[in-house]
Amino acid sequence: MWHFFSSAFLLLYLLIVLFLARLGRRRLVPALVGRGRWLWYGGVALLASLFPIARLLGDLLPRTVDELVTDLGLLTAIGLFYVFMGVLLLGVSRRVWRWLRAAKGDDSGAGRLLRDRLWAAGLVLGTVGLMAYGHWEARNPRVVEYVLELPTAAAVSELHLVVVSDVHYGDNIDLPRLEQLRALIEPLEPDLIILAGDLLEGNDQRLVEELSSFFASLPSRYGVVAVPGNHDRALLDREGAAAMAMRASGIDLLQDERRLIAASLWVVGRDDYRRRAEYRAPVSALLSELDHSKAVLLLDHQPVELSQAAEAGADLFVAGHTHGGQVFPAQLFTWLIYGNDHGLSQVSGMNLLVSSGYGTWGPDLRIGAPPEVVSLRLRFLGAAVE
Repeated sequence: MWHFFSSAFLLLYLLIVLFLARLGRRRLVPALVGRGRWLWYGGVALLASLFPIARLLGDLLPRTVDELVTDLGLLTAIGLFYVFMGVLLLGVSRRVWRWLRAAKGDDSGAGRLLRDRLWAAGLVLGTVGLMAYGHWEARNPRVVEYVLELPTAAAVSELHLVVVSDVHYGDNIDLPRLEQLRALIEPLEPDLIILAGDLLEGNDQRLVEELSSFFASLPSRYGVVAVPGNHDRALLDREGAAAMAMRASGIDLLQDERRLIAASLWVVGRDDYRRRAEYRAPVSALLSELDHSKAVLLLDHQPVELSQAAEAGADLFVAGHTHGGQVFPAQLFTWLIYGNDHGLSQVSGMNLLVSSGYGTWGPDLRIGAPPEVVSLRLRFLGAAVE
């Protein structure tokens, strides 16, 4: 499914680039002929190809080069898409206006060229302004609060969970941004901190140690549990230096493992779906031997295999990965792929919580998908357990 939508997106992107290149040459620089015309198309193609190059050759490029090409490519792709939407809206509005006026007006000559260039400048400035807002949105995270009542037995009446996903530490998120995260979490006084994957960007051991030390230093009654995500390549080897360093710091890294919290809540953490799909234990095997009189929280980086989790008896599924779409209108794609791509909902009687995450992938940009820390209060309504 993911490969289908990736291919469809790339095809759509190439068609948009071709449309804008042809339209721009005809309407903005109609005098270009011969070599000038090919220079125009070559420049547009070079700019637009940065994103596909980064996606196709990312693993072959040095990390710094890959990050630079990816960020520039994504910024270009996003900017071109917004210009394209502006062109469509402008074209529709002009046609409606002419229809209402019942007149075509003067649509030729120098006046038209000047008008088209002014509109183009307006679209570019509007796109730049929108992306500047997106940069501001990415750097202003919020706390989202939920309360969920469960009919299960428990030794406590309530557990306060804080969920953080998709930090992507080492890319746009640095130590000062981690301190901003601390300022959001510490006042919440959580019982348990849950890290829902994609914690790191890259394989640098120093980043692993810095991030582990940071989360281990946060106050939490029952500590910190985590699962790896598809970007956490350093954590995929269970016995590797990165995974061992994270566990040594006090973070409970769960890879198809389970923990009982406060004699009230089972937390079952799954290995990553994309990077280690062939190694993942079936969810039915992970949950079959649990005492289901207590609540079961299934922690998985990606919101996948939901019906299997519900059938196996999970009361709550917690995930990240989607970034809530990160940049409008990518929410349409994440909704088509995952269905329930953000927020608290229900699937086959199981509660599903998907966080939009704290960090970003690619450029430091979010539009219509603010970064968040999730505060989740679980209230147990069943019999008290000693």
